[in-house]
Amino acid sequence: MKNKYLIISPHLDDAVLSCGASMAQWQEKGADVIVASVFSSCADSRLELKEIYETRKKQDIEALTFLGAKAIHLGFTDAPFRSSRSYYNFSTILFHHEDEERILEQSIATEISKIIKEYTPDSILFPLGVGGHIDHHLVYRSSFKLDYPTEKIQFYEDLPYALVPGWTEVRLHKMDYKHELRPFSDFQGHLLDLKLPFLHNYTMDEDDKKASNLQYQKEIKYLTTVKKNTKGRLILDKIYLSKHFFEKKCEAILHYKTEWPILFGESENIKKVLHPNTEKHYTESFWKKK
Repeated sequence: MKNKYLIISPHLDDAVLSCGASMAQWQEKGADVIVASVFSSCADSRLELKEIYETRKKQDIEALTFLGAKAIHLGFTDAPFRSSRSYYNFSTILFHHEDEERILEQSIATEISKIIKEYTPDSILFPLGVGGHIDHHLVYRSSFKLDYPTEKIQFYEDLPYALVPGWTEVRLHKMDYKHELRPFSDFQGHLLDLKLPFLHNYTMDEDDKKASNLQYQKEIKYLTTVKKNTKGRLILDKIYLSKHFFEKKCEAILHYKTEWPILFGESENIKKVLHPNTEKHYTESFWKKK
């Protein structure tokens, strides 16, 4: 009997960015992979914006078809269009969440429950919420509202946010995960000193850059003061993948023509940014609840 994986993707590219190589490996082993993208609409009457989202959905289907996966679009509204007063730039989307959005968690869980009933997956993967994006956190929290066995739920490390030094550790420690701290002495610089194209393309102006950097430094400082005897509530499962599956992931990303130039700049940067070292294996990280 085939294994079935259901990946819950906040946006129309997150699943491929975060676990595309694993998806390729699962598919080649004969598994069925279904990707449900939650926030896939702008809910805007302007034709130009509607066409952009229709194009993005087509690109998502192309990328997932290339990886042998099925695409489902749930049609929830992206954060900036859902509340332009609350989420209008990088710092507000990543660092300032609205409590009233908790209502949306249940709506997301209800739609995911319908997919579970139809496809009966063996495993469901949710974003861990690295980086703090409000949409990623809403999807993460929706996992706790499902009537589904805990042991079948996993959380994947959100890319490209996990490429920012310290952000995965920040998220894990806020979740009380017992994790060996890496040295953070090198992470005290300005956020925009990092040569990650998505940071420079997502931050809108000097005020946004300043606010984002201040919050980043605050989070890193938190790591230096956090107690080491935190409880271990998650178990890490790091998957080692061959060059073949990494190459397939990078090829799949190229289908997102609307997004990858913003995330990576030039196409040759995709491999350099995602796998900057010379190690033989590429890794993707997943966590399970205890």
